Amino acid sequence: MSKALPVVVLALLTAPILVAPVSAHAADREDHAKRLFLRAKDLLRKGQLKKAAGLFEQAIAKDLTEVAAMRQLGRVREKLGEYDLAVEAYRQYVEMVPSAPDAYAVREAIKRCAAARHKELRRGGGHKVSRRDLDLPRGLRPGGKKAKA
Repeated sequence: MSKALPVVVLALLTAPILVAPVSAHAADREDHAKRLFLRAKDLLRKGQLKKAAGLFEQAIAKDLTEVAAMRQLGRVREKLGEYDLAVEAYRQYVEMVPSAPDAYAVREAIKRCAAARHKELRRGGGHKVSRRDLDLPRGLRPGGKKAKA
């Protein structure tokens, strides 16, 4: 029992040292993500949508909990007419924070983007996507209709 005591004491003394660099690194990543997010919002206000989208994506890559960036990325992709990418960003946002105050509005944006993408495909415009890519959960289908099985 007396041999175990020094090991436990050593473990308790070194634990903060081992954890501190990880915490500092995580904080740096979060700070960097916040700076990217703020720069992206500034670019969005200036109408530089492509650059803003790139910075929102970088912010998300740095900090996966950056849900505001995910929401904004969906908004930018929708404005650019990149409806499939907008739907993906919006879906991820709703999955991350399903009870967000704006969740209903985001779900409506998903419907709007899916309908716009569907319309674009029916006209023959836009890039080609597979039928599987158009599958949406029941409540998110254009026109609110259930798909046939």
